[in-house]
Amino acid sequence: MKIAVMSPRVNLVQAIDYPKRYLGIVVLIMLPVSLSYGAAPTWTIPDLLDIPVESVNTHNLFRAMMGLYLAFVAFWAYGYFQEKQRLTAIYTVIIFMLGVASGRMLSMALDGPPSPMLIFYTLSELTIGLTGVYLLYRRVNPYF
Repeated sequence: MKIAVMSPRVNLVQAIDYPKRYLGIVVLIMLPVSLSYGAAPTWTIPDLLDIPVESVNTHNLFRAMMGLYLAFVAFWAYGYFQEKQRLTAIYTVIIFMLGVASGRMLSMALDGPPSPMLIFYTLSELTIGLTGVYLLYRRVNPYF
């Protein structure tokens, strides 16, 4: 008489690669944000941030910001595809997002509230950064 052997149940929480998914979402969010800073600053910046972009220096500043953002996005995409770099990529997301959010919050405290778009950016950066912290904590304590 044969006894049917049931396959072990796959724990769906363990089967999902949350760090990889997190990096993919961050890349999808940050790629258009970075391009909005420098691809066509004359068109995007006045509409999004209510800042006039008239001088070469202003163009240069926003394109430099775009370059910095794109460099990080490229590394996060690399971390998405290369498991060996995934943890480092998550650390850089946390440092980047919480660093930018801290600067924005300092500005809010010293200069007053900015436009609603920048408040949304701040909340988004805090959410993305703290989600990364949660993923690192979960890595140490998988039952959390």
